[in-house]
Amino acid sequence: MTADKSNIKNESFLSKVRAVIWPVYGNENLKFIPMALMMALILFNYTILRGTKDALVISGEGSGSEVTSFLKVWGVLPFAIMFFFFYSKMSNLLSRPALFYTVIMIFVVFFAAFTIFLYPNRDALHMGPEKLFAMQAEYPFAKWLIPMLANWTDSLFYIMAELWGSVVLSLLFWQLANLSTRVNEAKRFYGFFGLIGNMGVMLSGFATKYFDTLGKEATLASGNTIDGYGTTIGWICGSVAISAVIIMALFFFVNNKVIANPKYAPQEGEAPKKKSKPKLSLGDSFKQIFTSKYLAYIALLVVIYGITMNLIEQTWKSQMKIAFPSRAEYNAAMGDVFIWISVLTMIFMLLGSNLLRIFGWLTSALITPIVILITGGVFFAMILFPDTFRPYMMEMGISLTAVQVACMFGQWQQVLAKSTKYSLFDPTKEMAYIPLDDDMKIKGKAAVDVVGGRLGKSGGALLQQILLVVTAGTQITIAPYLAGLVIVGLGIWFWAVFGLNKLFVAKNKEPSGGQKDKEAANIEKPSVERKSA
Repeated sequence: MTADKSNIKNESFLSKVRAVIWPVYGNENLKFIPMALMMALILFNYTILRGTKDALVISGEGSGSEVTSFLKVWGVLPFAIMFFFFYSKMSNLLSRPALFYTVIMIFVVFFAAFTIFLYPNRDALHMGPEKLFAMQAEYPFAKWLIPMLANWTDSLFYIMAELWGSVVLSLLFWQLANLSTRVNEAKRFYGFFGLIGNMGVMLSGFATKYFDTLGKEATLASGNTIDGYGTTIGWICGSVAISAVIIMALFFFVNNKVIANPKYAPQEGEAPKKKSKPKLSLGDSFKQIFTSKYLAYIALLVVIYGITMNLIEQTWKSQMKIAFPSRAEYNAAMGDVFIWISVLTMIFMLLGSNLLRIFGWLTSALITPIVILITGGVFFAMILFPDTFRPYMMEMGISLTAVQVACMFGQWQQVLAKSTKYSLFDPTKEMAYIPLDDDMKIKGKAAVDVVGGRLGKSGGALLQQILLVVTAGTQITIAPYLAGLVIVGLGIWFWAVFGLNKLFVAKNKEPSGGQKDKEAANIEKPSVERKSA
């Protein structure tokens, strides 16, 4: 009898350990693993493209980090809006799988065309540097807009790289997850999707540094007669295309072998019902979205995150451009940042998934703005008052220039903020979509994540544009105003989290199909009991 009690205690202890380290039951692996691999490949592409787009634009002729503020408003935002109209129209014409494949192939075709045609012919396609500099001198108020137009192929690459994150990750992947995952599974799956997915971020950091090495070797082998960065671009875009093909294969498996199986259906034991496609017009879709207080809160979280992080990130990148002037140096430095983001994100994912499971949605949703408040405050303090902190750093044996100090603290601000964003902000945001009906999950999510996400970054960029034009200054001279805007934005963020939490808890208590989801109804209560694996 004593032995039996001992075995029960050991099993209970091991069950608790397993719940923390791997909260996925054995019969759920067929659903979880392919989707986690999808996220890893999507994040690999997004991260490697993100570093490359910045290197291309910021290091371009007559350019700088200030140009990205204009690109986000006059490039990324219009393309995001056009994509929303395209996606809404195609969602009424194509099946969900066909729409997924179509969107992925648009990206594959563009990055292939950039590698084969646009980048090799960039000198012929771009405005000459002499004319560019002359126009900047003649029209100083448009100093940062002119390079965006003059170096248009780099700008187009930047736009498509930005849209990959919004469209493929925020929209396509999470739409698939929300349509196929139960609330009780989401509390265990979503954090660990990111944990596995961030292995792709880490891999992209190493790949970025390796591809830059190949580019340098190509330049040396040619006796400095060829542009080695073209070789780097070829490897980067080639790896993106291969990843995209694997993503489509994984989607095919999940859509045909997992979701269609009644065992894995959103309601256990019921096969997914084929519903007629909603035939809402775009006007009706917008009306439905913007009259929903619930969606408005989610959109506000996305927009404010984009604004606050953009204000901080652009200031940091202005210092990175000074510290790492060449594309290769900049890319390599960003590769190190990506590696650290992935390492800390995986650690935070392990902690965050358990925070979400134990403490609930509200506590988990508040952590990201708190981290941004603390780290952003320290970063701006180092930018605005470098002489105040330098003596203390000298006493600690840290001898760095003001630019190097700004780069170092900015790097850790980005690492910590984005790690908590991926591990807590994204999972809590995606959980908030689950109580919505299928039409709102699809079209409401498209508006919030694609357009709302871009409005966030573009809003931050527009604020910086106004300050740059009005003050005729640089990113550093407008830093005091940016710090104040970040504080205001974070105040709105906290208010929106508390507002959404009330609606989220209430919606999860509403009857669904004649039954209440008991797990969802108690979303804010710590999980006490767990089913056996």
